[in-house]
Amino acid sequence: MTATDSLSVWLRVRRETDWHSAPALQRIPTDHDGFRSWCEGPVRRRDPIRAGRLLAAYNSACEDAARRSPLSFALLSGWQREVLASPRAPFRVSDA
Repeated sequence: MTATDSLSVWLRVRRETDWHSAPALQRIPTDHDGFRSWCEGPVRRRDPIRAGRLLAAYNSACEDAARRSPLSFALLSGWQREVLASPRAPFRVSDA
């Protein structure tokens, strides 16, 4: 673990952020899905199986968001299991 408690820092930053005016959270219509393009382009050329897994997880995330599914560990774990093609996706037990 680092000398600074990562969770404490993250919680402080979240409290101090003006989320209502954050440019990244503004709803601006787009005609281009950058993540999908990245998966379909360089990722697919390098590793088609990985691209397929990433896109499957992304599609699930988009569907869950459209349904306004509560963001839970089970939901995140399901997406991560899809990406990793693994039956388990446990929480990290150390700093990232």
